[in-house]
Amino acid sequence: MKTHNFFKTLLLLVVLVVAGGNSVTAQDTVYHPFADHSVWSVNNIKYGTWGDTIICGRDYLKVYRQEEDHPFDFDVEQAEYFCAIRNDTAAQRVYGIYKAPAVVYKYTSSFFPYFSIVDTVTDSTEFLLYDFNIGIEDTMEIAAFEEHFNDYGAPGIYVYEISLYNGDYSETTTTLSDNSTRKTLKVELLNLPQEAILYEMNLLEWVEGVGNMDGTFTVARTSLGFAWEGTMMWLLCYEQNGSTLLSRSGFDLDLNYDCYYHVGIEENLIQEGNIYPNPTNGFLHIEFSGQEESLSKQVSIYSVTGQIIDSQILNSLDFEINIQNYPSGIYIIKVTDETGIVLQEKIIKR
Repeated sequence: MKTHNFFKTLLLLVVLVVAGGNSVTAQDTVYHPFADHSVWSVNNIKYGTWGDTIICGRDYLKVYRQEEDHPFDFDVEQAEYFCAIRNDTAAQRVYGIYKAPAVVYKYTSSFFPYFSIVDTVTDSTEFLLYDFNIGIEDTMEIAAFEEHFNDYGAPGIYVYEISLYNGDYSETTTTLSDNSTRKTLKVELLNLPQEAILYEMNLLEWVEGVGNMDGTFTVARTSLGFAWEGTMMWLLCYEQNGSTLLSRSGFDLDLNYDCYYHVGIEENLIQEGNIYPNPTNGFLHIEFSGQEESLSKQVSIYSVTGQIIDSQILNSLDFEINIQNYPSGIYIIKVTDETGIVLQEKIIKR
């Protein structure tokens, strides 16, 4: 009898340990839907979720779009309504409704014109944008809302057939700055030319609650293995409630990375010199004119997060800095003398 009770107790302990382990796993893998008051910086475009609405009896978040030709902070009063998105948390899916009646294009061929018109829809037609529960054997159609698309020169809704990438790292995790762990999927665009597959231009990276790393609400690419022409889109940073949770400064090629500039480094305050070439493969020339050559200067190099990397004293109006050993990315060069900042510029190290 005692032996029977012992084994019952042991079995109960095993069940409790397993249950406890499963509860930890469930907490670690909790699904993160798209959130309100989120801002995505994609090249010189910002998308922001701001408030909710009801369409056909369902709850949606309203998405606004703002585009400028200079660094800027998202301002919903200056932005235009872009689309509405709906979280299906149980299914781990995100649906979207485009802002207006639109033409629907579908990728149907490996040869030009690649896309064909398959439908026209109203401003209440819903499309699947993301499925974070996609299985390895699943294929499905997802939509993107393209504003700039060189093949057709007009905005519209573009439909792509996808599957989960059948290779290494098809599913991993991404840890954001708030220490939340997000499921990350590598998704494959199907039926593309061999050139696109060879250069892995057919692959998209999705981060749960954040979206596509190549554009959030778009998948347009530049010369996708010569498959189609579009603007190369990169997600530069993602913010929620004013806090930056994800930043990717190395993908900013036009220096409009205002979302990384919350580090107290002012932009191009005084320009009394020239830094070139920019971008650079490793050597930078700094030239000054109209100043006393004897005036000592200090050059400091910062990362985009504001961390000082190097500093040195310079005593010439024309000098060279070697940054060949620096990782590729974006840096801030600041030159000061006894009078203050005399030159500050953002440079790209290839």
